[in-house]
Amino acid sequence: MKAHNISGIYNKHNEMDTHEPSTGVYTIGVASRMLGIPVTIIREYEAWGLVRPCVTATQRRMFSDIDIQIMRELRKLQKDFHLNLASLRFLAGCLPCWILKPCSLRDRKSCQVPFRTGVPCWECEDAVCKPTCEDCRSCRVYRSLANLSSLKQVLREALINFEGVVRDFVLEEV
Repeated sequence: MKAHNISGIYNKHNEMDTHEPSTGVYTIGVASRMLGIPVTIIREYEAWGLVRPCVTATQRRMFSDIDIQIMRELRKLQKDFHLNLASLRFLAGCLPCWILKPCSLRDRKSCQVPFRTGVPCWECEDAVCKPTCEDCRSCRVYRSLANLSSLKQVLREALINFEGVVRDFVLEEV
């Protein structure tokens, strides 16, 4: 299979255009060829809320380097562990966004996302951070999908961060 450079694309002058990893630059056809998977699989990932491509003014979906990494990881989990899309969505929903994101204690107390088992935070319209949320592809929680097979490591790092949050929460309550 031909290797593809996902750190940049070439402009009309055949010069490398660099871009942010969260910027959508690949059409669904290009993403399909890069990943070696059918377009239908990519559409299913999107339908299940596992990837969130950029949408242009003309309603064209463009995938970022982050999206490509996530889809590569999802495909690996499907092949290695025979996981279906519902299982992948459930795992994505288990990512502790309330720990991974630097939310304020006030927001953490009022957010309902931790109680929505198996639903990724970026799919919850009533998430406290939604109105002020940065683009999902820039979010640490969404980016964690690219390392979903290392979920234990992601959770370990989150728990280390969570110790400080609990300490702050207890001090605020006292």
